[in-house]
Amino acid sequence: MGQNYMVGGSWQTDGLPKTAHSRQEETEGKRFPNLMKDTSKRLREEIRLMTKSEIDAELSKMTLMNAEEAAETAAQAVAEAELAIVQAEEAAKEADDAEADAEAAQAFAEAAMLALRNSRNCGRASDGKLTMVI
Repeated sequence: MGQNYMVGGSWQTDGLPKTAHSRQEETEGKRFPNLMKDTSKRLREEIRLMTKSEIDAELSKMTLMNAEEAAETAAQAVAEAELAIVQAEEAAKEADDAEADAEAAQAFAEAAMLALRNSRNCGRASDGKLTMVI
C-alpha cells in the first residue's frame, strides 16, 4: 500500500498502487475542494505543535509535581480525551449522515435522468392514451 506524505503543502504518494479508500478520498477532494480545505484549516487551528523547549519545560514541571497535582493533571487529560472521543463520534455520525444524503441525492438524480429519457420515448396515440416506444 502506498505511503502519502506532504510536500510544500500538498499530499504526495510514493507511487505504489492506490487503495480504493485513497482513490475515494482523492475523488472527494476533487468534488468538494472547499470542504477539504476548510477541514484541514480547522485542524491546523486546533492542533498546536509544541517546540522541544516547551516539551522540556512541561516535563520538568511534571517531575516537580506532587501526587495530588499529578492526579489532577491526569484527570484533566482524561477529560480532554473523553471530549475528543465524543467530538470524533459526532463527526463520524455527521459524515455518515452526509454520505446517506449524498447517496439519496445520487439516486434521485439517476431516477430523474431515467424519467427524462423515458419521457422522450413516450407519445400519445390517436385515442389520447400514452404509449411508450421501446
